[in-house]
Amino acid sequence: MINLIDQARSSAAELIEKAYIKAVEQGALPQAEIKKPVIEEPKDIRNGDLACSFAMQNVKIIGRPPRVIADAIIANMEFENTFFSSADAAGPGFINLHFSHTWFEKVVEAIATEGNEYGRTQAEK
Repeated sequence: MINLIDQARSSAAELIEKAYIKAVEQGALPQAEIKKPVIEEPKDIRNGDLACSFAMQNVKIIGRPPRVIADAIIANMEFENTFFSSADAAGPGFINLHFSHTWFEKVVEAIATEGNEYGRTQAEK
């Protein structure tokens, strides 16, 4: 069974890590041993499809305000060939990601491929 949410979470973490590296290369953020991005579903879906507190997780390590970190990450994101179309910062430095048409196309393909088995799981058995 295809788990597109897990794939999207992995893709989002990779997108944020790559944006951090690019921000470092451009001098927007200092080089540091960062913590891996933790990707979650936001409490309020109006904020985005997935969210990450990367800026707040790494504020002591990077040594910049979380909103500055989040803005630098977002400015250096490259969305081409990803599941995401955009990102924005919210509150003290949350990074909210928005699914692209590509992700929704993959969902439709998974439904067509898996048919009645789509969304079923054996996790609780």
